Amino acid sequence: MAVRITCPACDASYSVDDSKRGKKVSCRECEKPIAVPAESTTKRSREEEGVQARPKIKATPRKRDEEDSEDRAPVRKKKPEAKAGFPVLLVVGGIAAVFLVLVVGAAGLGLVFWLKAKPADAPPDLAAKRDGKKIQIPNDPGPDPDPIQKPKPDPDPGKGLPNDVAPEVVGRVKQATVYLRVTLPSGQVSEGSGFFALERGIVVTNAHVLGMLSASSRPPETVEVVVNSGEANELKTVGQVLGVDRASDLGVLRVNLAAMPAPLELEMNAKLFETQKVFIFGFPFGAELGKNITVSPSNVSSLRNDGTGALERIQVNGGMHPGNSGGPVVNAAGKLVGVSVAGIKGTQINFAIPAEKVRLVMEGRLADSKLGEAYTQGAEARMPVRYTCLDPLNRIREMKVEVWAGQPGTTRPYSLQKPATMPGDGPRQTHKVNYQNGVGLLDVPLPALGPGQVYWFQPVITGQNVSHWGTALATPTSLILLERKAANLQVSLETHKKRTITVKNASTFTIYKGKQKGVFGEKLQATMLEDLYPHARGARMVTGVGNLNLSAEEDGRPLRVDPEVTARLRVIPPVFVVDGTNKLRERADTNLNPALPFDLREDIKDKYSQMCNALEAVNMPMPNRLVQPNERWPTQIPMLVRTAKKAEVVDLDLVCKFEGVRQRKQRQEAVITVTGRVKGRDANAKKVGGDVFGKIAFDLAAGFISEAKLTIQSELDLLGGAVQAVVAFDIDLERQAGNPMNIQLPPNADPYGKGSQPIAKGKLIFGQANFLRPTDPPVNDQQLRQRGSRMKIYPVLLQGGKTYVIDLTSNAFDSYLFLVSPTGQLLARDDDGGGFPHARIVHRATATGLHRVIVSSFDGKFGPFQLSVHEVGTGPAKKIGANQGPGPGPAPLPQAKGFTRPGKAAQPTSYMSIDSPKGDYIGQGRNYQYRGDELKVQKTPRGVNVSVDGWNLAIGAPNGQFLQIGEYQDAKRFAFSGASPGLDFFGKGRGSNRVAGEFVVWELEFNGDQVTRLAIDFVQRSEERGPPLRGRVRVNSTLE
Repeated sequence: MAVRITCPACDASYSVDDSKRGKKVSCRECEKPIAVPAESTTKRSREEEGVQARPKIKATPRKRDEEDSEDRAPVRKKKPEAKAGFPVLLVVGGIAAVFLVLVVGAAGLGLVFWLKAKPADAPPDLAAKRDGKKIQIPNDPGPDPDPIQKPKPDPDPGKGLPNDVAPEVVGRVKQATVYLRVTLPSGQVSEGSGFFALERGIVVTNAHVLGMLSASSRPPETVEVVVNSGEANELKTVGQVLGVDRASDLGVLRVNLAAMPAPLELEMNAKLFETQKVFIFGFPFGAELGKNITVSPSNVSSLRNDGTGALERIQVNGGMHPGNSGGPVVNAAGKLVGVSVAGIKGTQINFAIPAEKVRLVMEGRLADSKLGEAYTQGAEARMPVRYTCLDPLNRIREMKVEVWAGQPGTTRPYSLQKPATMPGDGPRQTHKVNYQNGVGLLDVPLPALGPGQVYWFQPVITGQNVSHWGTALATPTSLILLERKAANLQVSLETHKKRTITVKNASTFTIYKGKQKGVFGEKLQATMLEDLYPHARGARMVTGVGNLNLSAEEDGRPLRVDPEVTARLRVIPPVFVVDGTNKLRERADTNLNPALPFDLREDIKDKYSQMCNALEAVNMPMPNRLVQPNERWPTQIPMLVRTAKKAEVVDLDLVCKFEGVRQRKQRQEAVITVTGRVKGRDANAKKVGGDVFGKIAFDLAAGFISEAKLTIQSELDLLGGAVQAVVAFDIDLERQAGNPMNIQLPPNADPYGKGSQPIAKGKLIFGQANFLRPTDPPVNDQQLRQRGSRMKIYPVLLQGGKTYVIDLTSNAFDSYLFLVSPTGQLLARDDDGGGFPHARIVHRATATGLHRVIVSSFDGKFGPFQLSVHEVGTGPAKKIGANQGPGPGPAPLPQAKGFTRPGKAAQPTSYMSIDSPKGDYIGQGRNYQYRGDELKVQKTPRGVNVSVDGWNLAIGAPNGQFLQIGEYQDAKRFAFSGASPGLDFFGKGRGSNRVAGEFVVWELEFNGDQVTRLAIDFVQRSEERGPPLRGRVRVNSTLE
């Protein structure tokens, strides 16, 4: 037997073995001691445990699959480190964001609401029956529930309900509860719960369990529905998504099984009340806790209404955990009162969606409303409307729309009763909407408007048992009716060579990583000049920045924007090349790497990308011909966006529709609506998706786009799907002829592109052809943030004041390149600067020293690559000595005063030789020769250490630097050399107090911390006097 215990410290409740009676055990949640009651004095009845006793069954032993599952379904708290399926995370706080920079480790997460969902068990009363070796669900598990009725207030809502749930009720609800395993488009798996409701074969769950809570969400690849999860009669099938209601976070599936469990009834007659006992069914913590269902008692702690007084959320006290999302919450009679949806982390506060919302979804409800472009045709004015409905059971019988003239406003709320007339409203006119396959369409006749009035539209939806009024929308006060007539959409690059634009880009970026959610926002508003110059492909568009305002916030908290970012953006505006149709052909960017701190440079890149993306997105090509009203044409706009510090190319696949012509601001404009999808390329096709919608106005006389309003909503799966990002762009652009604000081009502007030729590379100072392999060390530097990929590290001498071009090319992987300073600071990174998939860094060194060039891949792939470092510009070379920086790089070998340059070896050589003259204390006048396989060579913080046969050689650069190729003079004893190079050869019980010497590094190469190539010659004078000891070290060297 088992005894039920409850922790007095954290309220965790579960069963322990009967042998523990009278002893103390540690709480599984908080680890505090719990006294298990002794049987003789404190044993409680099943009624006291909160479970109604099962009636005795005479002379009929129960079958195993009909046993009561209460002891197998303990209420149990678990820390939220459990496996994260796809929890919904609702952050309390401000919402703002950024599309261009995906910071994987988002901080400042505020108060996080979270919940997830999981599987369902087998039931007792409708238990599976054995038929030989097969297990089948009865073909007729019970009658269908009564038809849905509207709620009737009950003066005594608690009457007739038992205090606890009967075992047969538990069994019935368990059989109706299912476990969902959802495969998302990215390949990630989300786990959750659901339940059969209303009709056979209909499963209800949360929209977020299906990964479809966002408007831009794509349907899942598959939804596996498991009936009787974890039981001998477990059945698996595939569910079809019928639709989701994002406003209430509900999703509906249809499954096909030979025998369906009976659907749960919805409690519509008895009102909920505070303290009412309810029971939560689901799969907390998913498969990690087990495949069997968990039943948890709870009680209603609060009933939260919306602005209209309708029940919006049911707050319950405990009983939910990550994994319960989408599962049923029932009363003691087993009728559905709610659907588990969310909880506040670290508390007992949890929430359920009321059963009334489930009923409304099943009856059919409005999911989306859109007003088109109002127009006149003849003497009649009309407004196209489009209403999209969620109607999983095809219960909508009719749709109408009410239109009237009223006072300006935004929306009026959804209602189950005919809405009251507001002051200033004109009479409502009702028109039948053409409704088919969940979509209602109509060009609605418009009434006359009085002074200061606007048009209002409200859909009326009639189902089997109920009618409701959807959210009413109003037209803006600035509405201009279009005239539906043909227009010539011809681009002109000659009419106006100077054009002024005002561009606004408000971007929101929400990052989901496990159970965490971070929201970041940026706003950019700029007034810019476009100056057009002749180009072979059309026109070269040089831009200049006038007014520029930047702002940012994280989880609703304002963030400081460095004024230096604004200042830099003013002098590096982008340059575009467009063709005669206005199609973007090229974009030239100013290099941002030289001489700027890394963090500042990254901020500038982010804001620069935000500016460019806004301009590119609204750069629509035109057909350059006469088009008719309602004519459509496709177009595609590529965008280069930055995500996770990586450049991603996405395509906006768009359909443009010519709506008509209007008069605005003393000009005649053609209005074009735009709809489409965001699509990733190649391997990102399944990782990136989303929607685009908006409209543009084309100035027919000027031949350019005069206005554009565009919204881009997208989802991206990053780092193998471990991170999801929901992105939204709201872009607003206005363009006019001329330069009325007298905006100046930046001083370094290059109107004709004469200076835009490829960088003239100078002397090659480093070259390497190699392979990136799975055995190479991982990229584990926290500064680099690029986890999982492998890397090779190459020390390269860069001189202060000189500019270098570092190129990484590979056709085997997506190149990723890093440059690290001698002190370990990340100076630059690049992904596609050399043209996808190649990387390039152009860097002006501010200090002389041995820098680290790190070769890696963004996509985690392996293969051959070529790395080169070229010098651009000139500057005197310096010899390295005390209080001096490192000297020049190899060309191909350094000049070494006092050392003989070695010849080329016929094959790679590895050895160490020591020549000690008479009078040398360390070597005692003897010579030593060792093979390469006898040497132990290690990388140290400043250089290398070689040991063999009791000897040690320590060589390093001056403090604060790292060893590099070149000659080092005035060397002092290593570890005590300070600003001088370090050298110390000792062993066999003999060492020096002081050392004077010099050494030259001919070759030096690392792979991570491993020394892969080394050639060093050195001279040491023990105690700074006496005859010099000479030595050579070669490791896989190409030199003798």
